Amino acid sequence: MTTTTTTTLSGIATLTRPLSLKATKKVGGGGRRRSSTTTTTTTRVARRSVYSVGGRVYDSEKGTTCHWCRQKTVETHVECVGDECQNGTSRPVQFCGMCLRNRHGEDIDLAVASGCWLCPKCRKSCGPGCDLCCNCGPCRKKAGLSPTHQVIRIARENGFDNVHDYLVWEKVGGTPESIKMRKKKFKWGQWVFDETLCAKCPSDDEGEEKN
Repeated sequence: MTTTTTTTLSGIATLTRPLSLKATKKVGGGGRRRSSTTTTTTTRVARRSVYSVGGRVYDSEKGTTCHWCRQKTVETHVECVGDECQNGTSRPVQFCGMCLRNRHGEDIDLAVASGCWLCPKCRKSCGPGCDLCCNCGPCRKKAGLSPTHQVIRIARENGFDNVHDYLVWEKVGGTPESIKMRKKKFKWGQWVFDETLCAKCPSDDEGEEKN
């Protein structure tokens, strides 16, 4: 009998134990017997994991998974409205605020208020130097690109507030402002320059009241 133990991200072990039960049945008058095997699998379900780090609440059950960091947290996330994400075959891409800011230089509250946020995966490329807007590991691997790892510190040292624009700059040059302005050419990027969105975002006072 083989027992398989799988450890989840929360550190809880899931035990799968196949149990084989053999039954023998007499067939016909010749006395020949046919045996059959029934396999039963018992699984111990992982318990819910909830903890807080640096003010962020991680919840394996009620948290929302960010497309980039793959963490399930209880905080504001923005969901993609693109046709590819909203086709019903899988959950639409969502980003947490930290990853949206560090990887793409976009504000989570403004993105939510826009009501038209298209995820980097659905954006494809924004022009020369951008093989793929999404710079998460799985998406880059699928496109035949190497992972970027954590390079936000290097991006900032070179004058960029996000990884996407820094990666473009490495290939074609330019300035942080000129690379950011490329988004304005696309329908999905026009909300970034819409100053009226700030009025739709929750104020700091409103956020404190909710907390």
